[in-house]
Amino acid sequence: MSFTKIRCAHCLLEFNERDAVIDNFGGADKKFCCAGCRGIYRLVNDAGLDDFYTRRDGWSAGPSDTANTPNADVFTGSVRVSSDGSRAIGINIGGIRCASCVWLIERMMGKLPGVIDARINYATHSANIRWNASITNLGEILQRIASIGYRPLPADAGRAERELERESRDLLIRFGTAAFFSMQVMMYAAGLYAGYFDGIDLRMSAMLKWLALVLSAPVVTYCAMPFHLSAFRSLAYGAFGMDALISAGTIITFLFSLFELLHGRDVYFDSATMIVTFVLLGRYIENRARGRASGAISRLARLAPDTARRLDAGNGDFAERARQTVSAAELRLGDMVEALPGEFIARDGVSELGACEIDESMLTGEAAPVAKRAGAMVIGGTVVVSGAVIFRVTKNRDETILAGITRAVENAMSSKAPVERMADRISSIFVPAVFVLSGLALAAALWRGADLSRAVLTAVSVLVAACPCALGLATPLAVVTAIGRAASRGIIVAGGDILERLRGVKTVMFDKTGTLTTGRMRLVNTVPAGGISPDDALEIAASLEYGSVHPVAQAITGAAMGKNIVAAAENASYSPGLGASGDRSGYRYFAGNETFMCMNNIAMPDGLRPDSPDGQAMNGSVTHVFLGRADTGVIARFDLADSIRADAAQASRTLHGLDTIIVTGDIEASAARVARECGIPEYRAGLLPEQKLDIVNEFRLKGGVMMVGDGVNDAPARAAADIGVAMAQGSASVFESADIVIVSGRISAVPEIIAIGRRAWRIIRQNLFWAFAYNAVIIPLAMAGLLHPILSACAMALSSASVAANSMRVSRAAMATASVRNISSSLNGR
Repeated sequence: MSFTKIRCAHCLLEFNERDAVIDNFGGADKKFCCAGCRGIYRLVNDAGLDDFYTRRDGWSAGPSDTANTPNADVFTGSVRVSSDGSRAIGINIGGIRCASCVWLIERMMGKLPGVIDARINYATHSANIRWNASITNLGEILQRIASIGYRPLPADAGRAERELERESRDLLIRFGTAAFFSMQVMMYAAGLYAGYFDGIDLRMSAMLKWLALVLSAPVVTYCAMPFHLSAFRSLAYGAFGMDALISAGTIITFLFSLFELLHGRDVYFDSATMIVTFVLLGRYIENRARGRASGAISRLARLAPDTARRLDAGNGDFAERARQTVSAAELRLGDMVEALPGEFIARDGVSELGACEIDESMLTGEAAPVAKRAGAMVIGGTVVVSGAVIFRVTKNRDETILAGITRAVENAMSSKAPVERMADRISSIFVPAVFVLSGLALAAALWRGADLSRAVLTAVSVLVAACPCALGLATPLAVVTAIGRAASRGIIVAGGDILERLRGVKTVMFDKTGTLTTGRMRLVNTVPAGGISPDDALEIAASLEYGSVHPVAQAITGAAMGKNIVAAAENASYSPGLGASGDRSGYRYFAGNETFMCMNNIAMPDGLRPDSPDGQAMNGSVTHVFLGRADTGVIARFDLADSIRADAAQASRTLHGLDTIIVTGDIEASAARVARECGIPEYRAGLLPEQKLDIVNEFRLKGGVMMVGDGVNDAPARAAADIGVAMAQGSASVFESADIVIVSGRISAVPEIIAIGRRAWRIIRQNLFWAFAYNAVIIPLAMAGLLHPILSACAMALSSASVAANSMRVSRAAMATASVRNISSSLNGR
């Protein structure tokens, strides 16, 4: 007995109709292979997303493999806490079969209460999801993804690189195959052309033509299959792409040649094969260029080691504890880990024992190893060069500096600059226009009296010569190359739009402490008053600053830790740009600058003022921090020394042609000294965060403003500026709030990124000019019948390859930014 075969309304699996699960939707019966598919169909339909079933393309029949979906516990270590309190995670999603799957998942996520943003990359099947933890949780998000037939998986950073490498291998194989058969076809074509002039036996001519047909068939089918499939998918959505032109040109030439062969006339199989060969060559060159440009992500991902040497828990001596090699993913906060010479640091942490030198060049671009001792921060992904270190893990896997850099670079490379979106819109109009021009060329050739063969070849030449590929490549490849090169120099750019905005920068503003200076302050002098001892004053001040990451606070707490006299104060609070306060032994204490003391009505003894003889001796070389008590006034002054970054003066000189200014909350004498030594002509001192914001808005009236800072008190000014630049300072959270993050610690990275951005913009303009100029010249020539399809294909491939090669110049040009002359010429040549 036979049964009627039908397809599932959801997964398209073919099955016996008698086994169908039937349900009514919108007055029509729908048949499903199982209750699971019916449930998914209802979920999609109830969400108002049933358009998915008309949009999907390239769907492979059968349900997705959602078995063995990991539970939420597997993903917990990958959850990140954003600066606004929201949660975020990066995952892979299994079961994505076409672009409509991406459309469906993103919209289903958007309809889940609490989900703020969900972005999915179709090429890598990776997703970045952000949500409000007070409304929903990770388990609900993962369950929603699984409920519509997809499988959430832990993130795999190397997947994109493997996919790109697989694509490159596939293109190379297809190109090699096309080149081999095309050479054979061209040999037969050469015989036919020679026979055209000198005569050839009809049987020999027919044999050569049939051999050309046989040898060209694999090229037009197998080798050109990516173009045909892409063209079919784009036409199914009512869109037109570059591949539609190639596919149409190849198929028309091949079928027309077959028609001519059956009627005993001339054939053009050589044109069909060479079109495919040249385009595959151009596509392969383009693909390799993209691989080199986007390799920054995979290189960063490979820095994280797979294993770590963890010490067993206990209170005994480190040397006596047993070691065991574990997966790096198993490390938890507080674990003690040992790294020997030549080994990678597995996770961000704080050194507990050992003196060593660590190579941080992979992350920061700095070649010289950095000395580390007990208490120093170590960064995951760096390499121990000499000595050994035992460190305590202080960051979860997705909160490390390396993870922040990787996410920032990946997001930047997937974002689009405004000029890139403009090029996309032009390309979407360009391809249909070329089909129209091709039809007009065919009609015009026939109207002029050309035979059908000549007219068809003219139309094919127009299709193949037109190059939307060059237009589409003009911007993204230059942007990706620039971002990748900046990342290799320890400069993380948040997106392509940032590169575009860099060309408009007229003013560069610098914070002082931690930006132009190293931020690694040290306590050099304590001046007590009112009978308190220096150690007691230091203990109280450190308790107020305990837990703060501000350079001044860390200098005070670091000095107190050296004497084992630090403990946290009660009811502590922090005032950005001013200081901190808290309760100790029933008294309210304040530690901060002179403005902070005045705001809280803390009286200042004459002997502790910065303008006292003792204070004047230190002014301009140190930062003053005062300790006051609410009922007695200021009881101590701490003098902290800071040093100017070695490359600060060079960076300032390199920026000539732009306005530069220092904006700082520090005293005027200190700001004046730094401005003088760095060669910066203007400074504003004693500023609160709100006043920095006002200055940014003031200078924005004159043109684009770049604000460079490192602290919480700089955040409002950075956000208001056209370009906000942050010095990483060991925190991964900064990657979520700044346009550009400098992880190398080099202030000279500021002129470097401006030079890279402006160089990228010039190359984008050159690429766009070339793409428009090429098409403006080549299409009329093809329409006039002056270009053979082979020459058209060659010109198109060369156009794409030249755009790709020109885009890679961003990387080579960036290497020259170590030269002051080159950076200056780049800045002044804007």
